[in-house]
Amino acid sequence: MTHTDDPQSLYDILEISSDADERTIKSAFRRMARQHHPDVNPDDPQANERFIEITAAFEILSSPERRELYDEFGLEGLDQNFDPVRARWKKRAEDHAQRDQQRWQQQKEESWSAKFKREYDVNNSSFKSVFEKAFRDFNPFQQDKETKETQDDTPSSDSTSTPPTRGEDVRSKVSISMAHALKGGPVAFEHHDGSMLTINVPAGVDHNEVLLIKAEGLPSPHPQGQPGDLLLTIEVSNPSEAISRDGLDLTLKLPVTMPEAILGAKISIPTPHGDCLMTLPEGLHSGAKLRLKEMGVWRGSKKGDFYVIIEIRSPVKMNARLRELARELEAGYPDDPRKDISFK
Repeated sequence: MTHTDDPQSLYDILEISSDADERTIKSAFRRMARQHHPDVNPDDPQANERFIEITAAFEILSSPERRELYDEFGLEGLDQNFDPVRARWKKRAEDHAQRDQQRWQQQKEESWSAKFKREYDVNNSSFKSVFEKAFRDFNPFQQDKETKETQDDTPSSDSTSTPPTRGEDVRSKVSISMAHALKGGPVAFEHHDGSMLTINVPAGVDHNEVLLIKAEGLPSPHPQGQPGDLLLTIEVSNPSEAISRDGLDLTLKLPVTMPEAILGAKISIPTPHGDCLMTLPEGLHSGAKLRLKEMGVWRGSKKGDFYVIIEIRSPVKMNARLRELARELEAGYPDDPRKDISFK
């Protein structure tokens, strides 16, 4: 389903074909932007509006995610509140209804004999079951009692069974970055039938979380049946070993210098919701745990915390002066810091 044949599509605005690659799109935008720039056309009252159209078309078509939504749904797919999954469900439901209507119309117009032949074919198991049931106890020929009892006690292998009314579920996986998982948004991946499917993952989705995508499984083998569902496992890649997640809480192992740990400092901490200024108190120990309230994972109305684990780093470059200062620091340790460590 494409919308590139609209009277005035974004491809028409940039005067390119719907299969244009990224380089062609960029080249067309540069050419048309120079041609229709308001400064170049001061006497044309339509130049400014035309330039805005060109810029908007380029902004959408240069983004793979937005271009895919536009190709499938048109400008409607670019709306902030648009749900592509629900749109596909609706389209499939409409297609099923249209096919059912066509099938009903065909069956309505067919002759009685054709209908009988279609529904009661001699090779059809339901027809054989009806036939055998009617003539089970009737035999125009003579047969002995033992043979009759054996036939009566033998269960029929052609008993009718209820046809399946729902297609099979399909399992698939898609990998996204932690930043994408925390913010949510559209993600495109190859579907089981080879097509590209785009869904909106919710903000705060976790690693190995399984999303249920209704009606995106295999079609039903029964004409009136519904398709199965897609069980999509989200694999979240970790950008750094220093960052970890536990439910809605995030933890960052933060390297600090010895002067920052000893004297205290104000440090900018990166969080999913922007940088936060954290005050480090004097005399921090390695392993100290500080908290930024509600700056972790946001999932709906729930907000996790962001924890910072202090890791004190020694100087990378040493010289005689630094060694002398380190010896002077020994005066700050009146007790053995390892006195409580024991296996006894």
